[in-house]
Amino acid sequence: MEAVMAIYDGRVLVPEGPVRLEKNRRVTLSFNEEPVQPVTPFRLTAAQKAEQDRRDMEIINRTAQRHNAEAMDTLEYQKDIF
Repeated sequence: MEAVMAIYDGRVLVPEGPVRLEKNRRVTLSFNEEPVQPVTPFRLTAAQKAEQDRRDMEIINRTAQRHNAEAMDTLEYQKDIF
């Protein structure tokens, strides 16, 4: 028998790590209830936020031409069927 830590979110049990089960497997659960410590929200400093924004824009700019071409291809296809 394998023990798996999980958190109940009000609807489902969310495992805290990987679960080695095949899909659609029936399991039997037993509970040892433990209080969950509240999570402190992670906040970026202004410098970290600026660096993250810079990296995001770099990715957007690097891939923009390909995405624009895909969008135009889709619009051209739709024009032909309407």
